[in-house]
Amino acid sequence: MSEQKIGYDKALNRQSNFELMRIAAMIMIVAHHFSVHGGFDFNQTSVTFNQVWIQFLRFGGKIGVDIFVLLSGYFLVTAKKLNIKKIIRFWGQVFFYSVIFFIVFLLIFRNNLTTMELIKNTIKDFMPITFRGAWFASTYFVLYLLSPYINRLIYSLDKRALEKLLLLMTVLWCILPTITTEQYQSNTFIIFVYLYILAGYLRLYDNKIINAKTAFGAAALISLLSFSVTLICDFFGVGGGREGNLLASYATYLYEINTIPTILISLCIFIGFKNLKVKNSKIINKIASATFGVYLIHDNVHMREILWSHIFRCSDYSNSKLLVLYSIFVITVVFLTGTIIELIRIKIVEKQYIKFIDWLEAAIKKSTSAKFQKVIQFFK
Repeated sequence: MSEQKIGYDKALNRQSNFELMRIAAMIMIVAHHFSVHGGFDFNQTSVTFNQVWIQFLRFGGKIGVDIFVLLSGYFLVTAKKLNIKKIIRFWGQVFFYSVIFFIVFLLIFRNNLTTMELIKNTIKDFMPITFRGAWFASTYFVLYLLSPYINRLIYSLDKRALEKLLLLMTVLWCILPTITTEQYQSNTFIIFVYLYILAGYLRLYDNKIINAKTAFGAAALISLLSFSVTLICDFFGVGGGREGNLLASYATYLYEINTIPTILISLCIFIGFKNLKVKNSKIINKIASATFGVYLIHDNVHMREILWSHIFRCSDYSNSKLLVLYSIFVITVVFLTGTIIELIRIKIVEKQYIKFIDWLEAAIKKSTSAKFQKVIQFFK
């Protein structure tokens, strides 16, 4: 492809290589949550294999998040306008699981709640994107609403100007934070915008100079080097007094969403899957369609303790020789169960209100055209 930007009308059909990437990213996120929500507490006077394994599982969480945002930017950068139906379905999906798990929470813990706690939880769970702790859903929702305007920014810049913008954002919000631990007025949403623009750049100016094998190899190498830092902090931090504890506290520092290793690994994995030749598979595509539902199910604020502490009792295996096998078993069960539940929701629940969504979409479009045309023209 030449350096000329592709037009908005050049739609890219989703293929199984991208859908396989979604599945891999979600598995990494589930593994991350097993690690951080499992209640593992290891002896700080020694480094054990189980501790290192849990840190390894934690490593892929933010990489998975970055991959999902890169996927969004790659596919949305050519969109001319918002898809109202997608907005409604997205909000409905988040609302459905928030309310369902709130009901489960009430059935189990109702007697432990004061009246004010009940009111507070009710408000939060019935307005999940606004108040509840599904941070990815809330941040992504805002990103999607602003995506047409981000696209206009991208299209207003030529290739060189866009590269300068990405370089500036990389220095300010990736390189400097990695070196100094300061975030320089950034937050999760800004990082999402950065990743969106980065993916948009790849979509518009991709010459495929790196094949899948090279990209995956680079991701593996950077991962190895990054995890080596974890091991160094672990082993040199043991028994080192105050200085040792400080060093040990940085063992997972490079795992953050905007550190250079995480960004580079995510980018390499994204490029690898993008350039990977995979035969189109209905099974892969079907499973991938449920990945966001898997996230909403297993990381619901009410389900975390129930899932990791009560159902699977993860912390009981902190010092067990079976931890590795047990973690693989739990991650697999959580992913597959979440996938089945979400596919059932799509088949039964979403199918029932899809006609209502079509009607609501048409009504919103009509209302927008009739009452807010002047406002839209102003922003155009």
